[in-house]
Amino acid sequence: MYSKRRYLSRLLFENFFLKVGSFVLAIILWFVVQIQGKIEQKVDLRVESASFQNLPDDGIVRMFKKANDINDLISVRMKGIPSAMSKIAKQASLNIELPSAFNDWGKEVVFELTNKNIQNVPLGVEIIAINPTTISVMLDYYIKKNVEITKEYLGVLPEGFQIKSISLDPETASLSGPRSILESRNSVQSRPVNLGSLEIKYDQTMYTLAETPLITPNFVICEPASVDIIFEIVEILVTKEFKNMDMEIKRLEGTDTIEEYNPEKVTVIVEGPQNIIRSLEPGMLRLILDVQELPADKWRDVIPKVEFPRELTNRVSVKQFIPDKVSVKIVKRNNTH
Repeated sequence: MYSKRRYLSRLLFENFFLKVGSFVLAIILWFVVQIQGKIEQKVDLRVESASFQNLPDDGIVRMFKKANDINDLISVRMKGIPSAMSKIAKQASLNIELPSAFNDWGKEVVFELTNKNIQNVPLGVEIIAINPTTISVMLDYYIKKNVEITKEYLGVLPEGFQIKSISLDPETASLSGPRSILESRNSVQSRPVNLGSLEIKYDQTMYTLAETPLITPNFVICEPASVDIIFEIVEILVTKEFKNMDMEIKRLEGTDTIEEYNPEKVTVIVEGPQNIIRSLEPGMLRLILDVQELPADKWRDVIPKVEFPRELTNRVSVKQFIPDKVSVKIVKRNNTH
């Protein structure tokens, strides 16, 4: 018994000051390592990854934020020893606990962020700063619905042209987002397009403004995000009346005939593009009465013909003759050969 006590006494008190000094030195070294060995690191947490506590269970509730919100990231500066900081970027998360009386569904709400909102932080890691210290989001029930796409256009077409039809591809879009915004919405509109941006040609009718963006409210996702607007643009057709027009006789080649015809002058109504018809003059029209195949000594009804300048042949046409026929009789036909 005595030897055991003596052994313990020697173990405790032999080189006592050396042992105490070593212990103190070890503590000092530990503190030095803890203080000097700590590193700082910035961890970025996405706002959209935040989890909310105390959500209702009678539907799907989601967090919504503006698509162009620059505060998409929460930067958290932390300090700790390397072993604890090595996985902090994957472990840390943003957590917000809603008050039990929360009833601001469908409203933009500002939440203040403190250290307690940063979860899954290991022991030995200290949160130094959070930036920004607030986030502005909206919590609401999530819904999805199909709506009609509508179009809007500005500007005017060149003179003489008009829109015949407008079609959209696709005609509907799918909207998803807060119930408070989408519940009463039945359409989504395209961004206004300027007709002045179209290069209009008389021989082209179909024009497509591809991938025109659709205008959607904040917090709403639209699929697709754009639409093709297809315009059918045609020339404005007008008519013009030319009265008391003389007619040329087209006789059988190699013959000389004497004709009687009634009436001697006709009225012709022509139709064509507005820009052309306005400048069309009587002298530009050549009215022809073709009597080549008519037998002699009998009255026959002949429909006059009109020859237009070559460049207008496919763009201008005869709409009506008044009268619609001319009575012709070959009185005498002589062979000139």
